[in-house]
Amino acid sequence: MNEKVINTGPYQLNHFIFLGICILCIVGVLLFAILKKVSLKKMTIFMLIVSIISEIIKMIHYIEPTYSEFGLIDGGVLPKEALPFHMCSIQIFLIIILVISKNEKLKNTILAFIYPTGFMGATLSLLIPTIDIEFTTLLTYQYFLYHAFLIAFGLYIPLSKEVEINFKTYVKTSIILTSLFMCSIWINSLLSDPVDRIYTNFFFSSKPPIEGLPYLNMNQGWAMYVLKVFVLGIFLVTLVHLPFFIKEYKIKRYRKKLNNN
Repeated sequence: MNEKVINTGPYQLNHFIFLGICILCIVGVLLFAILKKVSLKKMTIFMLIVSIISEIIKMIHYIEPTYSEFGLIDGGVLPKEALPFHMCSIQIFLIIILVISKNEKLKNTILAFIYPTGFMGATLSLLIPTIDIEFTTLLTYQYFLYHAFLIAFGLYIPLSKEVEINFKTYVKTSIILTSLFMCSIWINSLLSDPVDRIYTNFFFSSKPPIEGLPYLNMNQGWAMYVLKVFVLGIFLVTLVHLPFFIKEYKIKRYRKKLNNN
């Protein structure tokens, strides 16, 4: 019994094994997509299928029965904390828009948003898992494989060279991310019930994802914690945009040099 507890926690044996599996999946998907020159449209459809299967598995796992006044099961509902309002979960709604929309400007904005948020958000989810990591639980496979495929999809967006990533898209992404983060505080406040001790933690704006983290903790209080979460998010978005900033700067510098000559 003790061995099970040790191996199913974060940064223990099972966690590292699943991280290895995820790395293989990410590399495999990217190599296949690059070598076969898979279009971004096909990758989006693939990610939509993955997302739908992922949500179905989550719903089956978390669904709770409701009972009539006679004690009989008369329905079923998802607990509030299982709703798809985390950063990685809302990607499914964005992917649906990508599939059905014909507005190329909107699709470019969404893809430019998914690149950093899907890529870095899913990476953080793999590094800081919020579930029990067990080989006998289907939810574990759903959690790790969904985030692995989301990382691959996010990385393939710039690799496909079908989407323009620049300072303008960085600003849009930062504004959207900030807006969603603010909304998460409202949603958590709306859905949480202190009386029944039910608390949602979407975007982890209510409390740290797990205890004992060196940076994401409540040592300086909730307000400072929220500020640290926001700063981390903007920092990661900025970090993955740096190569494109440098490229954009070099292009402008080269064009300026040509004009001067």
